[in-house]
Amino acid sequence: MLMGETILSVERVRHVYPTSLAALHDVRFCVRRGERVAVIGPSGCGKSTLLRIIAGLITPTAGQVWLEGRPVAGPSSRVSLMLQDAALLPWRSVVQNIALPLELRAFRGVSPLATPQELVEWVGLSGFERARPSELSGGMAQRVALARALITRPPVLLLDEPFGALDALTREALTALLDQLLGQVGTTLIVVTHDVNEAVFLADRVLICTPRPGHVGAEVRVDLPRPRRWEMAREADFLSYVTQVRDCLSLLAYRHPSALATA
Repeated sequence: MLMGETILSVERVRHVYPTSLAALHDVRFCVRRGERVAVIGPSGCGKSTLLRIIAGLITPTAGQVWLEGRPVAGPSSRVSLMLQDAALLPWRSVVQNIALPLELRAFRGVSPLATPQELVEWVGLSGFERARPSELSGGMAQRVALARALITRPPVLLLDEPFGALDALTREALTALLDQLLGQVGTTLIVVTHDVNEAVFLADRVLICTPRPGHVGAEVRVDLPRPRRWEMAREADFLSYVTQVRDCLSLLAYRHPSALATA
């Protein structure tokens, strides 16, 4: 896939919480339009904090995030964030939950990717249009959340462990669906995950973070054909990328001062 110009730039971002907990330190990277980037690292290294800073939900202690050449100063209709919790409105049907962004002031005038009904079909939920969230499985609820995140055709999609609570087969099915949908939409993806295989499957580039305070200490570029299939996970090229990411995680954890102090 030919990538476009830089759409997102994270410049020397540092974040310290009011409790004096340092979450991020000197985080720097750029993302090109249409690129898919996975961010992986040990628990507590600031990955979720980083996504919220990019989404404009948190103001960093230092540094700046630039989106399409403009500084991020708050939430933007140009960025869609999907969390591990589907966060569906329990009184609304599947179709109504998917359509919700189109009713919000920030998205008025936005040309939707497809109709809510069409997106129901895209994510494999035909027949559940009128179902309420309480009638859905966890995987089905995440399909609805994914459709809702994409309906406004956001230039940037941020995913924070969206499939982490699902069983392995459902998780694989949804990551394959995401890969397919992104191929149709062309949205830029930044996904936080703890799963090395998932990072390699989804990404063109994997950023590996150090223990807290998080810093991008290594990068692995993934050159695998798309659309991707989970059968590829048994092939030598895929396994080679998984090994590279695991080796980087181990090396960064060993070299990081906080890890050495507790070893």
